[in-house]
Amino acid sequence: MESNPFHSTSGPAYSDRQVLDAIQSGNDHGQLVLKWFFGHAQEYARQFLRKQYANLDSPEWDVIFANTNLKLIKRIRNGLELSGTTKLATYYVSVAKFAALDYVREQREDHLPVREDDRLEQPQVEIRLEAEERSRYVREWLSNVLQNAEQVKVLLLQTKGYSFREIVERTDYNSEGACRNALLKGKQKISTYLLENPEESAKLRALLLDQ
Repeated sequence: MESNPFHSTSGPAYSDRQVLDAIQSGNDHGQLVLKWFFGHAQEYARQFLRKQYANLDSPEWDVIFANTNLKLIKRIRNGLELSGTTKLATYYVSVAKFAALDYVREQREDHLPVREDDRLEQPQVEIRLEAEERSRYVREWLSNVLQNAEQVKVLLLQTKGYSFREIVERTDYNSEGACRNALLKGKQKISTYLLENPEESAKLRALLLDQ
């Protein structure tokens, strides 16, 4: 992760390792590095997102990128590690995409869906990162709704096709019956939550279908 994807930059350029160290340190020099990185990363992300969210104005993008910055810093400080082939700026784009989706779903009703031929082609690594970010978002949503980490595990493993016997081996439950009970309770909680918060149903559907 020593190179960066930014082009035509003026002044010093920093490697991903330097940016990661700056996030962890929080000192004055680190703030300079982060100012450089976030400035360029935001422009880089905007290239991929501007057509999909063409009607967002500058103050709205400021909110989206502020949320993206906070998410990135929190995850890095909590121990997130990127694979050796993944650039930090690429990961930033995947986080920004879901921050934009959050903002649009919560704040606006009038964004226009992008035509398929208007989409920018993304490298395979970015497609993979978006899938990873979507999975992370779903886990966070389930955790917030269920407030039970083991129930979240059961639901996620069950949707991946694991049998209850396999789920027992991967969770703290002691029997297949306990796993079935956890699955049922989890689904009931989700149904109740969506009935009480119908706006969340559309948001979750858009997330799962990537619309």
